[in-house]
Amino acid sequence: MGNSVHGRRRNRRTEVGLTFIELALFVPALLLVVIGGIDLARAFYASVTLANAAEVGALYGSRSVSASSDTSGMQTAATNVGRISR
Repeated sequence: MGNSVHGRRRNRRTEVGLTFIELALFVPALLLVVIGGIDLARAFYASVTLANAAEVGALYGSRSVSASSDTSGMQTAATNVGRISR
């Protein structure tokens, strides 16, 4: 009977050790997925903001003939939309 108790303790230690090894292998992969998702979200946000700013600049330029040559006004309109959406 003494051997069976000793065997159980060794088995538990082995299981705990294997659990830590599995955790050490799993955590970096999980962090890579989470950080990749965050980076993808940031890129998508920048893309949407840029598209919105381009649309507002184009709308400003299309309002009248004089506004169609006012590039600084278009830039200002696009910049203001970029600031508002943040």
